Amino acid sequence: MFEHTAQRVSEMAKEGFERFGDYRQARAMFIKDYVGQYYANPKGLSGEYPINLVYLAIRSLVPNLVMREGMNKVITDVLAHREYAELLGLALNRLQKQLKMKRKLRAGIVDMCFAFAVFKTSLAASGNLLPGDDDINIDPGQVYTELIDLDDFVFDPLSKSFDTASFLGHRVAVSRYKLLEEQEGWNKDLVLKLPAISDSTRDDERVDQLSQKDNDASATRDMQEEVEIVELWIPEAQQICYIPNPYDVAFDKFLKIQDYYGPDEGPYTFGSLTPPVPSNPLPVAPVGVWRDINHMANRIYRKFMDQADRQKDILLYKPTYADQAQAILDTPDGNSVACDDPSAIQTVSFGGQNPENEKMLNSLHTWFNYMAGNPDQMAGVRSSASTGKATEVQVLQSNASVGIEDMRDIINDVAGDISAKQAWYLHTDPLIELPLTKRVAGKGEIQVWLTPEQRQGDWLEYNFEIVKRSMTVLDPAMRTKRIMEFATNVVPAAFNAGMLAMQQGFPFNVPRYLMQVAEEMGIESFMDEIFEDPTFRQRMQVFAASGPQDSGKAGNSAAGAMQNNGNPMAHNIMTPNQEFNQNAQETAAIGQSAFQGMM
Repeated sequence: MFEHTAQRVSEMAKEGFERFGDYRQARAMFIKDYVGQYYANPKGLSGEYPINLVYLAIRSLVPNLVMREGMNKVITDVLAHREYAELLGLALNRLQKQLKMKRKLRAGIVDMCFAFAVFKTSLAASGNLLPGDDDINIDPGQVYTELIDLDDFVFDPLSKSFDTASFLGHRVAVSRYKLLEEQEGWNKDLVLKLPAISDSTRDDERVDQLSQKDNDASATRDMQEEVEIVELWIPEAQQICYIPNPYDVAFDKFLKIQDYYGPDEGPYTFGSLTPPVPSNPLPVAPVGVWRDINHMANRIYRKFMDQADRQKDILLYKPTYADQAQAILDTPDGNSVACDDPSAIQTVSFGGQNPENEKMLNSLHTWFNYMAGNPDQMAGVRSSASTGKATEVQVLQSNASVGIEDMRDIINDVAGDISAKQAWYLHTDPLIELPLTKRVAGKGEIQVWLTPEQRQGDWLEYNFEIVKRSMTVLDPAMRTKRIMEFATNVVPAAFNAGMLAMQQGFPFNVPRYLMQVAEEMGIESFMDEIFEDPTFRQRMQVFAASGPQDSGKAGNSAAGAMQNNGNPMAHNIMTPNQEFNQNAQETAAIGQSAFQGMM
């Protein structure tokens, strides 16, 4: 049983909210820069925030990290449990599509740009944790994952890491009626004393108020009589306790306290795009590093626009040449006007933009691009600092690839941790019964079921990973290139290697080898339809029974492949740049041919 009193826990929770109050306020400031001036203001002046570099950077970053739900790979060293591990991976894929994990992960990446992301995984209507995600329809008993708003998150005020915190939790808005009627174990007398949200005290401004006209609770919440409570997970005691909003009231007793049902790591998963800060659980916000340059660039651009607006051309003339000056103004373009002394009438420009400001703006854009991890390169835009040299472009691309691959690995690790928590519930649920489809060589798709009877081993025996690049979508041209390379080079080489292995008496699983290569190339969906021929196994048995045959030194035999230094059908696949140059040369050749035909 948890030893601290409810009064002391409320004080600790209030200190936890206050510990990173400034951090949340800075996050709100960053988000204001992200959404721009017209997000909540009913009106404004055009040009006050002309170039939103923060928005452009995040818009380029998110699709490079997550574009769809990832494919789960469950790994175990126990051979007898590998079939169950595969079923568990299929169940996770099905569950995450239902939960629309792509949307949650993309929203989490945006949170990581402003601070860090907090995901909570639990069972809906399990009586242990209150589900707060209204975006997805969740059936009772179903596993779910939601993104916790940092304005509601709270942790141990003395912790140096989230892993060592004495408690973690978050604030939840829930109907008083639900606590009184639908939930069990609540102290009904204390629930009746909870203040409504309209009477609640907020410790600071919240991000959700950016799009609200009134900072107070809405009429809808008043009608539903919602109250705020704080849900705390105590790792040492493995318990969940509920207290009121510590800024409103503190009771001598808990609203509810019970044993925690879930993985030992707890319900929360954290994600950050920046390296950790020593002895501090709060990471550096990437936007906090970009923001100053973004503001400087907007200030220079506003000055740039003001100077352009002040630019004007004026015709100056001596008073004795008033008639000639008026004639010049009235004369249409291309006509002439007689004048005794043209130098007495001339056009003078006043104001206008300063070229130095344009250089300064370009310099700020370049520095922002460097500090933000080269979003221009990720968005397919040529950098403002580019000189057009091939070496420089290659270096920029290489540097951008290192940073983006590191962030992809971070997101994969976060998604893998979430999958592990979801799998814990699937593994321990005594009522689980999920219909799944599995593709088998020679049979196509077959119906399989994940049931409690199929459960094998302990949950700790399994490792959960996300297949690399499975959350990104290949460019259609690049995907076609890889499929051509796979079909032309990899497939013939695989069968030649299989024949050589068979001749030497070594087992070689050609289909599995090809699937592994296809996964590494990101074209595993292309391979799903390859091995569906019902006669495939029979033909392989006939081929194996016939034994190795001497087919001569030509053709696709092993001897022919050795003589030709590889499969004779293999050929080099052009890169996108080579293909572009070839198309340009073909167009030029057609143009030259047509020109010669006219001579």
